[in-house]
Amino acid sequence: MIDQDKFVELLSRYQRGDCTEQEKAVLESWLTFGHFDGPVYDDQVLDEKITRISDRLPLRKETSTRKIKLSRVIYIAASFAAIFIAVWVYNTRKNRGEMLLPTTTEIVAQIEPGKDQAFILLSDGRRVAVEDAESGLLALESGVKVTKSPSGEITYEVGISEKANPNTYNTIETPRGGQFRVNLPDGTKVWLNAASSLKFSTALSTVKERRIALNGEAYFEVTKDPDRPFIVKSGNQEVEVLGTKFNVSAYSEETNMKTTLVEGAVKVTSGSIKKQLKPDQQAIVSKSITIKPVVTEVELAWKNGDFNLESDDFRTVMRKISRWYDVEIEYDHSAPVDLELGGKIARSKSLASILRIMEATGDVRFKIEGRRIIVTK
Repeated sequence: MIDQDKFVELLSRYQRGDCTEQEKAVLESWLTFGHFDGPVYDDQVLDEKITRISDRLPLRKETSTRKIKLSRVIYIAASFAAIFIAVWVYNTRKNRGEMLLPTTTEIVAQIEPGKDQAFILLSDGRRVAVEDAESGLLALESGVKVTKSPSGEITYEVGISEKANPNTYNTIETPRGGQFRVNLPDGTKVWLNAASSLKFSTALSTVKERRIALNGEAYFEVTKDPDRPFIVKSGNQEVEVLGTKFNVSAYSEETNMKTTLVEGAVKVTSGSIKKQLKPDQQAIVSKSITIKPVVTEVELAWKNGDFNLESDDFRTVMRKISRWYDVEIEYDHSAPVDLELGGKIARSKSLASILRIMEATGDVRFKIEGRRIIVTK
């Protein structure tokens, strides 16, 4: 196991900017999965966290400067025991000649995180790639203008003198590795996560029931209208609101559908079961409907640019990574099933960076083959 002198040297080299990628991943992994919660985004944040940890470490009141420094080293060593182990594992594997993830960086360097991209399927059958389209008017059909803002947002507008056709439907689709934001005809704002689709009437601002269909995950900020309920249909679940903020996760590969309420009130219906949600509650729909309290910031991490690892099991996290980076996940017989993770990781990181952080825990290994990730112990 690494001794105190080597550990202090590791910290010193990080502060000088001389750490290797593997050593930085060890530090970053501990900060992500260790005692301190919060996101790890870049070197500046990592540096601030190390400074915070050092500043919080207690010092014994010794008269000797040498004793004070030694005491500090001992406390640092005790607090960072997890890093000792991780670095020791790294050095041991390196000495044995085992393949470590950083040696495959060049293979996965081209696998970058997802980005803003979507397709619009118009009622006449045309499919518009929003990412490639210029800003301005994208389509005009049945009295509805579809425009793209300079920031890339899509907005549906019904002309004052126009009357939209309630039987005209559009679908917004995000591919794997994509996300997008759209303003619906009634003014409702929607954030679509990767591999999701939203189907709606272009007359959403005038129909009696604002009914839409969702596959995948989306966050909604619904325009209030007490006379016209807003209904999200996903599989065997319906979420009905009048005006509120909420998130629906309804991917077909997940065993449950989840609706998380941020503010207002929603009614979740599945079959003959109906439940009312209050803010900071989540409805989980499987064979029945279960209501539980949640931290909304955790559930909405994806919208805010993070993977939050606190509320999901390991394989759910890997499915999220699969959708966001558009990669295939495969598990061998030794792969962990109940690996517990914690903290947050920015979705803006490259795939190699994400996997390094997770692998540095010492509990999981990854082998990269093209766009396929093989998970092992």
